[in-house]
Amino acid sequence: NGLAGNKIWYIDEDNEGNMWFACFGAGVSKFDGEKFISYAKEDGLVDNSVRIVKYCSQTKCIAIGTNRSISVLKDSVFFNFNTKNNDLEKNVIITGILEKDSVVYFYDFANNHYYIQFDKGKPNIHRVEDNLTDNIGVSSLFEDENGRIYFGWNRKGIAEYFDTTLNKIDGIGQVFGIAKDYSQNIWAASWNGGGISPPGGLFKINEDSIFRLSQAYNINSVLGWAMKFDEEQKNLYYGTLDEGLYIIPPQYFEYYPSDYFGENDLFLNGIKIDNENNSWFYSDSSFFKFNGESFVKKDIEYLFNLRIQAEKDKVSDINLNTRIKRLKNAFHKRRTYIIDIELDNNNNAWLTCSNFGSFKIPGRIIKNSYYFAPYIYADIAFTNSDTLFQCDSWASALKKFDDYENSNKLVQYTDTTNPIFSKFIRSHKNEVWASSRISGFFLYKDGEFINLTKRDSTINKNVKDICFDEDGFAYVGGSDGRIELFDTIRRTKIYEIILPGLKNSIIWMNISNDLLFAGYSDGLRVFNIAEIKKKIINYRYFSTTEGYDVKIVNASAVDTIGNIWLATNNGLVKINTKLFSSCKLSPLTTVIKEVEIFNKKVNWREYTNIDNWSGLPIDDLLLSPEENHLSIYFHTLNFINPESDQYYYKLDGIDKDWVGPTDKKNVVYPFLNYGKYKFLVKSKNKVSGLHSNVAEFSFEILTPWYKQTWFYTVALISLILLVFVAYKIRINWLKRAEEEKRKIMQQISELEIKALQAQMNPHFLFNSINSIQNYMLDNELDKALGYLSSFSKVIRMTLEFVDKKFVRLSDVLTYLQHYVDLEKMRFDDMFEYEVKLSKNIDPNSILIPPMLLQPLIENSIKHGIQPLKVKGKIILEIEKINENSIKCIIEDNGIGRKKSLAQNEKRKLKKESKGIKITQERLDLLNENNTGDYSIKIIDLYDNGEPLGTRVEVTMVSVLN
Repeated sequence: NGLAGNKIWYIDEDNEGNMWFACFGAGVSKFDGEKFISYAKEDGLVDNSVRIVKYCSQTKCIAIGTNRSISVLKDSVFFNFNTKNNDLEKNVIITGILEKDSVVYFYDFANNHYYIQFDKGKPNIHRVEDNLTDNIGVSSLFEDENGRIYFGWNRKGIAEYFDTTLNKIDGIGQVFGIAKDYSQNIWAASWNGGGISPPGGLFKINEDSIFRLSQAYNINSVLGWAMKFDEEQKNLYYGTLDEGLYIIPPQYFEYYPSDYFGENDLFLNGIKIDNENNSWFYSDSSFFKFNGESFVKKDIEYLFNLRIQAEKDKVSDINLNTRIKRLKNAFHKRRTYIIDIELDNNNNAWLTCSNFGSFKIPGRIIKNSYYFAPYIYADIAFTNSDTLFQCDSWASALKKFDDYENSNKLVQYTDTTNPIFSKFIRSHKNEVWASSRISGFFLYKDGEFINLTKRDSTINKNVKDICFDEDGFAYVGGSDGRIELFDTIRRTKIYEIILPGLKNSIIWMNISNDLLFAGYSDGLRVFNIAEIKKKIINYRYFSTTEGYDVKIVNASAVDTIGNIWLATNNGLVKINTKLFSSCKLSPLTTVIKEVEIFNKKVNWREYTNIDNWSGLPIDDLLLSPEENHLSIYFHTLNFINPESDQYYYKLDGIDKDWVGPTDKKNVVYPFLNYGKYKFLVKSKNKVSGLHSNVAEFSFEILTPWYKQTWFYTVALISLILLVFVAYKIRINWLKRAEEEKRKIMQQISELEIKALQAQMNPHFLFNSINSIQNYMLDNELDKALGYLSSFSKVIRMTLEFVDKKFVRLSDVLTYLQHYVDLEKMRFDDMFEYEVKLSKNIDPNSILIPPMLLQPLIENSIKHGIQPLKVKGKIILEIEKINENSIKCIIEDNGIGRKKSLAQNEKRKLKKESKGIKITQERLDLLNENNTGDYSIKIIDLYDNGEPLGTRVEVTMVSVLN
């Protein structure tokens, strides 16, 4: 991809943010975040075997050291120095470059050290004349902030050079990487390739003390090559040639593994620390006294010899050999092991051992140790009043010795229903606490023995450890992960810490520097004591990732300066508790990694100026309205526990509040509206509690063309024109509709006249007048007058109906009755006429169109009843369909339409009924005029196939009067 070569031996950064790479065998490469520029011998470089490249800020040049020569790049010009030009006495292997006071120093592994000074921009090279460094083959170089220079010295170790003094530290091997941490410790990466510079590995130098920590960090490699300290996150980076990169977090934890004490496996069971800061710890078979730098170790044989000597020192030597033989048999044939070490209030150490009893170490001077007594043999504890208490895993009672130095008299405290069978006992001032293997938690206080779990059933019955703060509050940790807080007087439980979702057991607990350190089966949690008492539960979490690599802890103790020491299955671990408050970590850095549009990568250079390293815009970013689906990716620069980072984000203009916490490292915003936006993201580490900066990404989505001012103007004008055109079209349509309506009304009027004419046809008038004359000639004056009366009413009502659209149903029925009366008189009562009204019909309150039913009744008489040889019957039935409609049914028992048609054909009478036709046309026009729903239905009635009459159903609108 443009890099000169793949063997990268050194990396540095110049003042413009360009990265420089020493590519051994291929030259030098510069990377500006976008592209590589490489320099090789053909470009003016002295040779390609580049080991180191260094930017010198004072002289503004790039200093380059190779396997044979020296080169300086200044103002795009190479200045080369080698033996060919007689600039160098012999070939060099440059491994370190340093700039001081505008002078650039080149240090050689072969003891030839040079420096370059610039005179009017031109470099001049000189040999370093320094008797102190002339004999040092430099393999690496590091300068601290105080001007101290540390050299990797030959294949032996490190040399510290300061103020004309040189301090050599050997026994490390060939050092290729050096760094200094926040505690001013020097760290070295030592290389032992092929066994030529032992021992190799990871080292820490504190003043003149050397610690090889490879085993402590489970590092097997002896090919250490690089060392770097990160000032912001306080991490050390240790690079090897065969096992990759190790990240070492702040030294909260220091490891003293088994091999530190000369052991292959050192499984420690307990630890105590005296007032002179000596640590007393023990395994089954040995015990140690450790002052932090040196230690004294005694095996269990030492205790056996003390026990034998005690028998020999007795006044009586009766059966001495038998007693000694019995002791030897017990020691060799029965398991003998150290049970406990405790410190009394008189500067003495006490040790108990199975099969033997107790041993006293007066003044805590081991050489003065002697066997004490057989009756003190188990877990022991001393109170402030120097009373000794004893219990063990098979003892049902707690034993109290008031005068243990002079007497074996004791007092036993027990719970008759719950034997103690203790896992451990602890003393605090004049209290003694005992945790049972099976039956709960006990307390001896002021002469009273209390079963705490019987007094309060909520107290954990499987207590793992207990500790006390400066105020005397007791903190009890259990197997279910709860931490219970007990008051100082009555020792009642007042509060408990329950971490939601956490079921890991407490392993150990202790308090130092106002912090509660709680070791769980899954790691270490550190709580603030003041916050706990306020019932505020926050904690920092440490596991293997954060440097807490402890599997089994059997005991803990606090030394005189506040450090906590752990007795583990692999030696000791020291917790530097002051670091938890004094080591101030810098805020984390959150960065926006990438932004995609519609899930596709974007070349932002096509949009605006970009940052070469991130590839993201640095100027205003304008996006088209269609580019409104954004995916934003982000992360925090955390090299210890990135899985513990939790993110909070928001998009100004969309999100009112921060969204989070979440462990997602991306967010998608689909189909954003136009406008200006600013995306913000930050993080918080749930382990360290550290917050990060707020990373930002601003952009603007342009307004769509159809929402811009010019478009609104054009749209408004178009809308006005459209409304005007629509208005004109509407007016024209209304005019045409009115014209059509006028024509329909005209047709209706004409049809009404036709209907009137149909009613008043000449045959009807002639027949009526003829009937009156017949009555007169027959001297039937009453009938003539009655007929004339009905005839006049029919004529009068017919004329009244002409100019009305709706008339009362009662008037229609009256009109029909008069008409039927005339017809009955004319045909000598040859039919009956009956009217049926539904109960829910009031004929006076309903209006219907006039002149619709009369033609139908006329048709029924003429074509159905008149040809009938028996007396006919016409029924008019009116029923209500709904609030706005009625149905009129005219049913007769005449000969039916089929037979009537046959008779007409036989008589060659093809005259059409104009009344029915006109009525149908009138109904059609009423429907077209939107005055309601009108219909007519004619049904032929049959009985076993024989015509039985005709039924006509007329559905029409009824209007409330």
